[in-house]
Amino acid sequence: MHHFRPDKLTRLLLAAATMLLVQTPALSQDATPVPAADEIVVTGSREGTLDLKRLLNAVSAFKADRATFAPEGVLKFQLRPESGYPVKGMKLALRTDDDRSVTVDIDEDGRFALPDQISDRWELVHNLGKRAVSVRPLVLSPGSTEFDRPLGDLRLQCRVSWEIRKKAYSFISRAGFGALGGCSSTRFAFVTTTPRPITAARAMAVGHVLDLPIAANRAGYQAPLGDKRLPNSTRIRATPST
Repeated sequence: MHHFRPDKLTRLLLAAATMLLVQTPALSQDATPVPAADEIVVTGSREGTLDLKRLLNAVSAFKADRATFAPEGVLKFQLRPESGYPVKGMKLALRTDDDRSVTVDIDEDGRFALPDQISDRWELVHNLGKRAVSVRPLVLSPGSTEFDRPLGDLRLQCRVSWEIRKKAYSFISRAGFGALGGCSSTRFAFVTTTPRPITAARAMAVGHVLDLPIAANRAGYQAPLGDKRLPNSTRIRATPST
């Protein structure tokens, strides 16, 4: 009989990956927390700015993997001001190299899209001053909602989210996440938040119907991103509380 004895680098990678597993609300069923939470603080280098470079990295990841996971998917970012501060009244603008200002439209849900052909030398400015603002990337294919969407959208969203948040971790931590399979791994529980509390969530594909663990606060569910039995077309349906 052979016993697996991980070498020093493997032990470091496993330990680093474990360090990532502390970011997400507990699940109502046994699962490991997620290394790529939905909401990420992307405060820029100056007060009242967001880190545009990280968002542009997310856009690049979206474009690179879109054909594989969600060919018709659309990427938007959703603003989440701290302490429940309302999105209504928020303003967002791109300040260009020559000090021009380009308004970025925000919808009633706090969602916005970055225009094409912009530079990370620009600044993304908001009007909330010192107040922290989180940004949640959201990938949705046409005809989908946050309560009913294809699994491919979520697989792509995980990769986009990781591009935004990985800067916060050390090289070893990033390597650990990648070594264990990243967003394709079954070792992590990838939790997707929902706009309202839910009572149930289910993955539905030909030959497979899976009830998914939901967060203890009922504000999200564990998405089966690493389940290779499930194609990208699998519908993930969450039931909102009445």
